[in-house]
Amino acid sequence: MPGPPLPAPGSGGFDPSCPGGSGPPATSGGKPVPATYEGTWLAKRAFGQDDTTLKITIKQGAVGTAVAEEVGDSKKYHCEGKRRLASVSKGLVLSPVEVTDGNPKDLCTSGDSLTFTASGKDKLRVEYDDPDDYSDETMTQTFTRLD
Repeated sequence: MPGPPLPAPGSGGFDPSCPGGSGPPATSGGKPVPATYEGTWLAKRAFGQDDTTLKITIKQGAVGTAVAEEVGDSKKYHCEGKRRLASVSKGLVLSPVEVTDGNPKDLCTSGDSLTFTASGKDKLRVEYDDPDDYSDETMTQTFTRLD
């Protein structure tokens, strides 16, 4: 299952799989984004792919509103998009990405939801299934705070 704005399957890019599904936003009683998650975060070797980064900026907002902007970069593509807050009940769950720009455009896809959990003050983690492994092995991507 794809995650961030990503290249299409088979195009040589990454294809992470994350919990959270891609259904409609969950309700959380209007609870906003916890302050722990706000800020700009960077993942290097994003989702196990060399020379790939994913930068995501998370801001305050209610369930169903766009709270995150992200940029995925590699030697093969540059993708930009936004994500909506789906839930805050078990970590921070963001919707599949709505691609807003990309080059080449056909390599940027919506992917699936991402579920972030805080790991201390300056790190976030996302668990996903290894896209290069047909087993049920779960990998962890770490995002480090930039601001």
